Amino acid sequence: MGTDGGFRKRQNPFTQVSNEALQNTELSCKARGLYAIIQSYITIPDFILYKNHLRKVSCLGQRAFDGAWQELKEAGYLKQYRIRSHSGYRYEYELLDRADFITPALQNIGITGEILGQEI
Repeated sequence: MGTDGGFRKRQNPFTQVSNEALQNTELSCKARGLYAIIQSYITIPDFILYKNHLRKVSCLGQRAFDGAWQELKEAGYLKQYRIRSHSGYRYEYELLDRADFITPALQNIGITGEILGQEI
């Protein structure tokens, strides 16, 4: 059973948003907006951003949010890490400045940190 996870931190005192992501016409405005919102939060020191918090502040309904989230994953801008622990799984997310189609959108990581079978 998975639990909601936090984003990996970046060191940046203000919000910079990737032009590549914002100008990607293959992404919907919802996905680009969600990208910018995520970017604005992951640079805040000592703040852990959770997916549930993003849902609340995005002003999108559940289905619209999930669609924008999936768009970012499929476009290579959002990576998800499912990390096994003794009590189940936890998740971490990573927002990328440039689309990465080489690394799978979802990576499974074992208890000892090894990368397990990967899903796209």
